[in-house]
Amino acid sequence: MTPGGDRPQAVFIVRLARDAAGKVTGVVERVRNGQKERFTALEEVGAIVQQMLADDEAEAPARQV
Repeated sequence: MTPGGDRPQAVFIVRLARDAAGKVTGVVERVRNGQKERFTALEEVGAIVQQMLADDEAEAPARQV
């Protein structure tokens, strides 16, 4: 059983860099399809993941055809 019950897992890679001033930037990558989104603040990561998951749900009916 996966942590989400019977639903498939979503796997992401988050690459972070911190500059001398402490600002965090990076990239969120969706492993399944290679989609990448850059962020310029750590607070953006959650929204990016949420949008990638929403995109998957929007595409789901098309994949079932």
